[in-house]
Amino acid sequence: MPGTESEKRKAYLEERKLLIELEKSGAESFDKTITTLSAGALGLSITFIHEIAPTPDSETIWMLVAAWLGFGSALLATLFSFLASQSAMRKQRELLDQVYQGIQNPKGRISWIAKATNTLNWFAIAFFAVGVIFLALFTVKNLPD
Repeated sequence: MPGTESEKRKAYLEERKLLIELEKSGAESFDKTITTLSAGALGLSITFIHEIAPTPDSETIWMLVAAWLGFGSALLATLFSFLASQSAMRKQRELLDQVYQGIQNPKGRISWIAKATNTLNWFAIAFFAVGVIFLALFTVKNLPD
């Protein structure tokens, strides 16, 4: 942190403002993300079944179920990640306040909930990839000849 008390206060307030803006941004985009992912995945699979392959091969239905489970799990991980992110931002602000007040050492102060948020984000990406892969397999196996 900068040297003078005024510089420290300015840096503190800027960092605090950034954390608040990040929390707000996450909250604003959450509904859009959930809606887009769920509507897109379900819409694509339902449209494919309805328009292109109305009678899918019964041996491939498990692929569609796996895709839906992947997309659903991605959505749940995203939901939990969003909630964890909000908690992490609050915790980071508390830690920042403590550092500013001289209660905490600023080195390596990342809350466990921030780490959990990151893990949930990676799970969401992995589950979404599983959904995409199984939906692609289902689609390829059920394309009309």
